[in-house]
Amino acid sequence: MKIRELEHPICPLGECPVWDEANNCFYWSDILLGRIYRYSLLSETVDLIYETERQIGGVLLSDNGQLILFTDKDIRKLTLGTKSIEIVYQMNFETGERFNDAIADSAGRFWAGTMDATLSKGKLYRFEAGKDPVVILENLGITNGMGFSVDDRTFYHTDSIPRIITKYEYNIETGEIANGSLFFKMNEEDGSPDGMEVDSEDNIWTACWGGSQIMKLSSSGKILERIPIPAKQPSSLAFGNNNVLVTTAAKEADNLITGYNNDGEFVGGKSYIISK
Repeated sequence: MKIRELEHPICPLGECPVWDEANNCFYWSDILLGRIYRYSLLSETVDLIYETERQIGGVLLSDNGQLILFTDKDIRKLTLGTKSIEIVYQMNFETGERFNDAIADSAGRFWAGTMDATLSKGKLYRFEAGKDPVVILENLGITNGMGFSVDDRTFYHTDSIPRIITKYEYNIETGEIANGSLFFKMNEEDGSPDGMEVDSEDNIWTACWGGSQIMKLSSSGKILERIPIPAKQPSSLAFGNNNVLVTTAAKEADNLITGYNNDGEFVGGKSYIISK
């Protein structure tokens, strides 16, 4: 595999990458600065395409090409061509609470987690058209990466504070989860599991925050591969056109402009393309 650094400003909290097959590009957010970036595989350039005063903790792509943005205040639709915004749902968050990661299932439901300032009262919400959101899990540390097995029978959910990924039986017809069990607990030296993707062979790929790596796991929880990332804080990843885009964060660096610690270690803030 080859890894290449993309040219863009340092992101204090790069996250939430998604693939747009129709336009052959990736999008991702800088949560803390409220920015959306786009990387085109055709031009190999990065563009800043949207900026708001809100923190963008989740990004999804709709069937009609709109970006669904999960912020610290609301859920909104961004029409890419006109840059127009439509508020879909207004959230009544507690002070310090915001969305942190989101995913859609094959039936069109949205799943989005939140975190709060105490890192102990996070929630996982399920959103369905025409219905009020439902809290599925609560009292979470940092609700993070999620994924579904290829057959839609398993739902994976990450809580970064205890460094665990939990798997649940999933009913795609009803959107219900059941019988949660520990799928994987990450060793402290490997970092904390963060953003996640599930590939076509049911392998789980998780970004290891603090561990300078992406970890590939089998559906039974066995470590299959470790992919080194030249930044201490990989935050998430997305597949697209035989590539993997990896986001990282400068959030805990001594210098948020450069992403480096005082000892010369690169904490993060850049994004990378991994290709075969």
